[in-house]
Amino acid sequence: MPEKSALRRHFRHALAALPLDSKIQASANLRLQLQAWPPFQRARFIALFHPTPTEPDLLPLLLLPGKSFLFPRCQPQRALSWHPPDHLPHWKPNSFGIIEPDPHLSPALSPDSLDLVLVPGLAFTPTGHRLGHGAGYYDRFLASLPPTLPTVGLCFHCQLQPHLPTHPHDIPVHHLFHA
Repeated sequence: MPEKSALRRHFRHALAALPLDSKIQASANLRLQLQAWPPFQRARFIALFHPTPTEPDLLPLLLLPGKSFLFPRCQPQRALSWHPPDHLPHWKPNSFGIIEPDPHLSPALSPDSLDLVLVPGLAFTPTGHRLGHGAGYYDRFLASLPPTLPTVGLCFHCQLQPHLPTHPHDIPVHHLFHA
């Protein structure tokens, strides 16, 4: 099986080559799948992510009534802080190119109230193992969560793989949606 760095290169290239209309349609399909899923329907506080150009766009979920969302911001020691989507148009990309909350405009909140965590990745297996970008931010966060808190990977069909290399620190998600 290829090493993680080779797989990351492969998936970055494959995702960059996906036509925009395919990503738009798949993102809409993923949002519909989530909205029909009972744990999402019950969830009030949800961890979301601002999509990179190669990730599903879930931002229209912000318009749903009765839901509150928190977005990650990369911190030292590869930790994530969580922020409401206040002043979203003023957010800027971090050194990884990921659009992040401005902590002065959207102060961090405790993730203790989360009911559901939506997780990006470069690739996923049907059993929830995930290939991230390699910095370990999400693995550290996922490891800190109560085991009963649902975590969901979201990806395009081309990101679904039968197997991925894993290490003991890799934390799988509980559920997976792909389109």
